[in-house]
Amino acid sequence: IINGSDPARIIVGEAGLYKVEFCLSIAGTNNAQIEAAIFKTPNGSSAAKTRVRLLTKLASSGDIGSGAASGLIELEAGDAIDLRFSATSTMEKLYIYVINVIVNKVGEATP
Repeated sequence: IINGSDPARIIVGEAGLYKVEFCLSIAGTNNAQIEAAIFKTPNGSSAAKTRVRLLTKLASSGDIGSGAASGLIELEAGDAIDLRFSATSTMEKLYIYVINVIVNKVGEATP
């Protein structure tokens, strides 16, 4: 389910084990490491970074980087996931060219 008030978040409709994948193409302005990570927000709780993440280095201004990451995340009905970015440089400007996020239920939740 895509949240109409926040289209950057994907809300899960039923509990289970989900394969979450993302791929991206980005550029930046400084010599910085960029981390892209999936965050999980349990229904009614605060967000937490998952292990589904990617670290890439943009060596100089104008460098274009790309990458992908995937992993399994256990989610409950109403939980939300989103993709967030951070950089080692506080002055980094990040330009996003392409982002794909795919979420598929692959199993049942652990009792």
